[in-house]
Amino acid sequence: MPEPIDGDPSADRGYLDEFGDLETAIGLIRAMKRTSDPVAEGDQEAFMQLVAGMGDPQRIRDVGVACMNLVDMLRVLLDDNPFDFIPAAIRKIRAMEGVPDEVLPDVAGGLTAVFLNQSCRTWREARGPIPQREFLAWTYAAWFLADFIDFAAEERGYALNTVERLMERVLTQDLDGPGDPEPV
Repeated sequence: MPEPIDGDPSADRGYLDEFGDLETAIGLIRAMKRTSDPVAEGDQEAFMQLVAGMGDPQRIRDVGVACMNLVDMLRVLLDDNPFDFIPAAIRKIRAMEGVPDEVLPDVAGGLTAVFLNQSCRTWREARGPIPQREFLAWTYAAWFLADFIDFAAEERGYALNTVERLMERVLTQDLDGPGDPEPV
């Protein structure tokens, strides 16, 4: 995997603006998936390292954008469009601390767009600027979608592991070389 972008000012801003901080987003969702109470599993230190620095508005945006892109990537792992997932996810997101109700219609719309094979982020940005308070809801949406896919695949960690393998292949393949990449 590529080195995580750690907020270093020399990090590629263009990449972060386009894809967000995927490494941190995946790490954060993994930590959330392990347990809702990091202390219970002894993950408190790892969880706190991920959350450290998340008070910075640009960092929050980078992780939020990555979570929106993760929703798009995770959709590819589904055979069909589970539209019944959307109301269940919105109910769960609404129950999470720190998510204001006014962001939920945009999250529901973005999830619907994804299941209609449109880009979640493109759809959402067409509605106007994304407020910082909405990015936490996208983090939860990516987490719940990854959990749903893991459940459907009957394999814990399947969704994020598959996304990471696909990212690795894309980042390491020789785009100028002959031949097609090996199938996944």
